[in-house]
Amino acid sequence: MVRALQARIPGSTIVECNVLYPSPRQTTEGHRETLRTNGWTFCPVDIMDADGEVSLPIPGGRHLKEVAVGKNLLNYDSMLVLTHFKGHVMGGFGGSLKNIAIGCASGKTGKAQLHSDGTNLWAGGPLFMERMVEGGKAITTHFKGHMAYINVLRRMSVDCDCAG
Repeated sequence: MVRALQARIPGSTIVECNVLYPSPRQTTEGHRETLRTNGWTFCPVDIMDADGEVSLPIPGGRHLKEVAVGKNLLNYDSMLVLTHFKGHVMGGFGGSLKNIAIGCASGKTGKAQLHSDGTNLWAGGPLFMERMVEGGKAITTHFKGHMAYINVLRRMSVDCDCAG
């Protein structure tokens, strides 16, 4: 599905940043190898924090005044956010907000800023969700309305106690 959509958008690039948790995607080299292994070779993929990070302001931020994002984000003037909507252990649902806030946050600094309560890394709950909103605000403010969103619900399952 991604390949078919991307082919219709000439000159487009898939973007993401390295991850904070232990994974081959924690380094740019490992990330690129994971992309190759999983068949993401049909278009350019920009690991935006491969060459460093920059801080974007969060106007009116309650918990954060800025968030570190992959430096290469500054190379783009618009963003189409294609999201496989699914549940997320810490944030409730991982829709487009998670993709732009966590996905654009740099692996070394930005993701830690969003996933921390100021003392503990990997803090979840309402504070994490509020920080994720602030990270999303930094991205949407940066692009000044030049964003579009597609959320895909695929292979969704429902847990229900149908016997009761």
